[in-house]
Amino acid sequence: MTKLATTKTFSQKRVSKTLAKSSLEKLATTKLSSRGQVVIPEEIREQMHLNTGDQFIVFAEKDVLILKTITRPDISEFNTLVTKARRKATELGMTKASLDEAIKEARK
Repeated sequence: MTKLATTKTFSQKRVSKTLAKSSLEKLATTKLSSRGQVVIPEEIREQMHLNTGDQFIVFAEKDVLILKTITRPDISEFNTLVTKARRKATELGMTKASLDEAIKEARK
């Protein structure tokens, strides 16, 4: 077996082992275009329910690139966050007047 074939076999085994440990259901390859664009294969877009205009956070480290979809909180989650923020502001003694003053200072 040539060195290239050995390397390829080792890489395939490594990928297979990694996938066996993960919950990934689909594996596909894609390319980077000259304009810096990457196409997500159709079956993965369908599996993930991705649509045109969806936004992602991009994580990169060494040779690993991860796309994480950004999802908006639903209205009940939003209301929960607002309630927590208001409660914390009250605990800290913040008032509408102190917030207005802080905003005014920040805009200078």
